[in-house]
Amino acid sequence: MRAANFDDNPRDGSVKSTVIRGGRMIDESDAAAIDVRMIARPGMIREVAAAHGELAFLKMDIEGAELDLLEHMQAEGLFDLIRLTVAEPHEKKFRDLRPRFAALRAAVGAAHPVTRVNLDWI
Repeated sequence: MRAANFDDNPRDGSVKSTVIRGGRMIDESDAAAIDVRMIARPGMIREVAAAHGELAFLKMDIEGAELDLLEHMQAEGLFDLIRLTVAEPHEKKFRDLRPRFAALRAAVGAAHPVTRVNLDWI
């Protein structure tokens, strides 16, 4: 889905595009939807770690879609395969997801130092 102002300003509006419903200033209509190919990031993490021992750095800024991925990574122990993960979780943008973000922050903070997993990249 694209930013509500995308047609007025495609360059700046494109940075707000997301696959998560409920974001502020997002046009969720079918007319504004764009099909995109999605990559299964957990599989990619496992493949790279198997080939190289670990990933050195993973940066996530995927406009709200971080939450599902970060929860999965925490549950599956995938942060242990990455030297440093940083993410911009967009919890202010998705009001309904804030309790899940809070629970994730608590779980990740209890399991990993900020020098390993930083959920305050921006």
